[in-house]
Amino acid sequence: MDAVTTRSRGERGTVLLFAAILGVLAMGIWVLAWRSTHDAIRVERFTVRRESRSKSTTAAVAAGVSLLRTGKPSFDPYEAIFVNQFGTEVKLTFTTDFDGMEWSIEGVLATDGEAATLPALPESFGS
Repeated sequence: MDAVTTRSRGERGTVLLFAAILGVLAMGIWVLAWRSTHDAIRVERFTVRRESRSKSTTAAVAAGVSLLRTGKPSFDPYEAIFVNQFGTEVKLTFTTDFDGMEWSIEGVLATDGEAATLPALPESFGS
C-alpha cells in the first residue's frame, strides 16, 4: 500500500514540471515569432523609404545636370527646389570648385522651411 501512494505523489510533481516546461517553451516560440515578424516589417519599411528617397533625389539630380548644360548658376553655392511628379520636394545645391570649371550637385529632401524660402528650379541658367 505504501508503494502505491508514493508513486502517485511522484507522478503529480512530474506532471506539474512537464506543464511548466511546456509553458516556457510555448512562450519562447511566441517571442521568436513576434521578433521575426517585427524585424521583417521594419526591414520592409526601411526598404520602401530608401527606394522612394533614391527615386526622388535621383530624378532631381538628373534635372540639375540637364540644367547645368544650359549655363552656369548666377552665384555659388546656388540652391533651388525641385518638385518631382509625385510632389516630393528636393533641395538641390550647386557648388563649384576653386577654378569654377567643375560643378557638383547635391540633392536632399527639403524641409518645409526650405521649400517655403528657396526658389523653384529655373528652366535654364542661360542668359
